[in-house]
Amino acid sequence: MSQLFLNEEETPFHIFIKKYGVYIAMASTAFGLFAGIPLLIYLANITVVNAAVILLLIFICGGLGLVQWRWVHRMIDMEYHQFAMYAYSGFGMCLINFIFILNFFIPISEHSETYSIKYIGVYNRQFEVHLVEDVGTTIENLVSDFTNQQFEKTPLVTKVTVNYNTGLFGFDTVGGCVFE
Repeated sequence: MSQLFLNEEETPFHIFIKKYGVYIAMASTAFGLFAGIPLLIYLANITVVNAAVILLLIFICGGLGLVQWRWVHRMIDMEYHQFAMYAYSGFGMCLINFIFILNFFIPISEHSETYSIKYIGVYNRQFEVHLVEDVGTTIENLVSDFTNQQFEKTPLVTKVTVNYNTGLFGFDTVGGCVFE
């Protein structure tokens, strides 16, 4: 393990990182891999967000984790590639999930949009709603989920009004659907 520079004084933070830093990194990496990825998949499915934006956020959040190396590399008994694994799957995954959770639980504004329904199909005993507008599969999937919750038979509707909640970080979540 590397020693601190001679002119630096060991603070309680230095002692804590030397003693527990590797264990914290391992625990957060395990949490990020085994709980963070499924949680991210769930949160991404209830949020109207593009997959490219999610990948960009993972890259940015992991990069913020890598920045920590500058301050802890002399105190922690880890190689850089091990620390990179922690930065992306531990710190980065926990941070991106925290962002999506805050976005979901702290709504800033609400708005609604009305879409025309092209057709409603039945696949595997589930309704699939296809909209005339090209709004993406995420919104169509969320509208299909609301359709399955509200109807037992195929509804005779031509329009759907989707109520959106815009969260703290600007991502929309579907608050509800009203069929016309």
